[in-house]
Amino acid sequence: MPKLLDSIALSLALAACSPMAAKTGPNGQHSRTPDQISAVVSAPASAQAKPAVPAIADGYECKRLQNAVKNDVTRCCLTLKPYNACHEVETAKAENFAKENTVSLNGRTVPNYTQFKDGIPPSVYMNYLAGSAKNATELATVLSAFIQYQEIQDDNMLTPEEILSMGSGDCDNMSNLFVKLLETLGKKSGYDYKAKVVGLDGANHAVAIFNDTDGKWKAFDLQLPFNEMRQINGRADLYSASSLFDGVKGMSDRSFYERKKLGPAAGAGAKVDNFLNLETLIPSGREIAATVDLDYSPDFNPDSILNGYNWRQTEVTHIHFRKGYAIYFHSGVLSQVTEPTKITLYENNAVNQIQYSNHPKIATENFDVTGQLVSRILRNGDGEVYNNGVIFQRLYAKGPIALLVYFPTGELKQKDYRDGRVEWFNEAGHMIQKKDRRGKITILR
Repeated sequence: MPKLLDSIALSLALAACSPMAAKTGPNGQHSRTPDQISAVVSAPASAQAKPAVPAIADGYECKRLQNAVKNDVTRCCLTLKPYNACHEVETAKAENFAKENTVSLNGRTVPNYTQFKDGIPPSVYMNYLAGSAKNATELATVLSAFIQYQEIQDDNMLTPEEILSMGSGDCDNMSNLFVKLLETLGKKSGYDYKAKVVGLDGANHAVAIFNDTDGKWKAFDLQLPFNEMRQINGRADLYSASSLFDGVKGMSDRSFYERKKLGPAAGAGAKVDNFLNLETLIPSGREIAATVDLDYSPDFNPDSILNGYNWRQTEVTHIHFRKGYAIYFHSGVLSQVTEPTKITLYENNAVNQIQYSNHPKIATENFDVTGQLVSRILRNGDGEVYNNGVIFQRLYAKGPIALLVYFPTGELKQKDYRDGRVEWFNEAGHMIQKKDRRGKITILR
């Protein structure tokens, strides 16, 4: 694969694009002689056979074609069609075009993927790039040159391939692309960079951290040079991964997390933040936060998106859905459902409390272990107490009456005034006893 893209870049650098150059068969292979190739080039367009589409397998081979046509790089370029504009670029502009869209690594000229993304899949280019680079610095050199900062809509987490194709992304997405490339480089070299995307709760920023081949922890914070992280008691200090992290150190109790993109089952742009143990830089088991592109459903199972995240043993796991819905778990047990109009709290898998955000009368309802209503706090501050689901008391926040007590049938049983007076009633609604302000009780007939 490197041979193809080296040749592509070389064709750009030589500024040799020619609108008359011929297109040939798949994988850059050609069995005809240079004279036969020239004959095809000079033939009328109607007489030329339609070129075959290059197959995507292990990559393209361009060198054999170059040798066949005496290193005519232009024909190689157009044969493989690395980007649609190759034959359209004017000769006078081609040299500047090449300078703006290539970088040099180890004597190789590496082209900008966005200029020919319609011809080669991003995964092929990523493998080529990891094979061309010798170390993390060279990978970062390419990203710094070709990937521009741009906010991603709704703060979505895109795939590395999507960011590469766009040629732009925000901090966590650019970091995720770099981590993916480091993992590919590590597989080829046999070295584990332990790379991950790390963010700081409340800082609205993320970087890629990794353990470089020199044994030092470093961070890629959008641009080179890397931030070489400080050591505290033999461990990397995550605050030193970015100046934005360092700037808020000590301001409050903050937590670092590792951010990853969730799979297709979680919807487009879905991501998960797994909070880290600062001593080990691995998940602490304290908190997992996921944001998904799904509508909430009461039968939603977190295993469908968090398989492998050990969420059932994590102290707090919360998943945020579209339209303001969210669910919370404590050690794998449902503890809260947040909706646009209310928050429902659970205890032992049963509703314990409902907090209303815009109910015209009710602010909060409380329930017993069987799910029966036991009390209400009303929007005006009044309260209600229930027995077996039937109102038992009504408490008033202001006014002359302090509380009312009811029979199970719903009839008034007792009325307490703020000035100390009390009145008692039978189930027929007749007053049978009263107490005045001084405490004197009178029985009525």
